[in-house]
Amino acid sequence: INSGGRVVGVVIARASEEFFLEETGFLPQNVNFAVKSDTAIQFLKANKIKIEKSYKSRKMNTKEVAKIGSKGTLHLQCLNTMAALKKLKASNKVRNFFKELEPE
Repeated sequence: INSGGRVVGVVIARASEEFFLEETGFLPQNVNFAVKSDTAIQFLKANKIKIEKSYKSRKMNTKEVAKIGSKGTLHLQCLNTMAALKKLKASNKVRNFFKELEPE
């Protein structure tokens, strides 16, 4: 979210603090990987999800932007196979999982 309150991208991954600390001796600062908002909009439209747009544009301070962002923040992780999920979990490169999945 930029200082105008507009979504400019969606974070899809972040660096593992534990992994970086172990490998480099340093903690990563704001190391995220994201997709641009245009890509997120295409995904939402393809899945028939309504998009609310606001054309108000005023510069906001960090506290105001954080308040807007916290309402729509969700950690979601999707892997295409149980094997990939188990491998990632065992690697200790991911800090947590939103929901544990077990094979049916």
